[in-house]
Amino acid sequence: MVKRVLSSISKNSYLGVILRGGKSTRMGEDKSSIVFNGHSLYYHMKQILLNAGVKTIYISGGHPEFNSIPDFKTNMGPIGGIFSIMMQEQFSKFDYILFVPIDMPLLQTTNLQGLFDNIHKNDAVCYKNIYLPLLLRNSNKLCTHLKKYLSDTNRTYSIHYILSTINTKFLAIKANDHMQFANLNTRDDLEYAEKYIQLVEV
Repeated sequence: MVKRVLSSISKNSYLGVILRGGKSTRMGEDKSSIVFNGHSLYYHMKQILLNAGVKTIYISGGHPEFNSIPDFKTNMGPIGGIFSIMMQEQFSKFDYILFVPIDMPLLQTTNLQGLFDNIHKNDAVCYKNIYLPLLLRNSNKLCTHLKKYLSDTNRTYSIHYILSTINTKFLAIKANDHMQFANLNTRDDLEYAEKYIQLVEV
């Protein structure tokens, strides 16, 4: 049985967001509908969030088939989707926002446990050198900081940079967990992950 990782805090305090974004040029088609292990990547990422106890889930980047929020600005990468979500007044009722990428179907709810455990004394929590999944405190202070950062059109937008300017906790990935954070960017990645999941399930 999958462990529900949200226990000490109301599950209604969290919003889950699947970052769709990007042009998927290396994959050749919209990643959200690509089939992995019998289901779409969107289905897998949504189930991961549901199994973690997150009840309200949206997808960023705009998608007519799902609860989605279009990016405020395009071609900005993940930071554009994060900003677009955090600027939505309808989401101000959530204390925390958990962002996951669309292409990380091997992620486990246990990988999210550290994020939940460490957010209370921080503005953000993620894994070192990975950045997604990312748990952010949904505060007016952080929203203002993001807005100021993105208003500078002369800079290169980077999750790494923005996390370095706020109170971020970087967690270490356990030695045997690296595959669980793999992004599926190409058909070769997809094939490798399919073989990996078959070995794990044996």
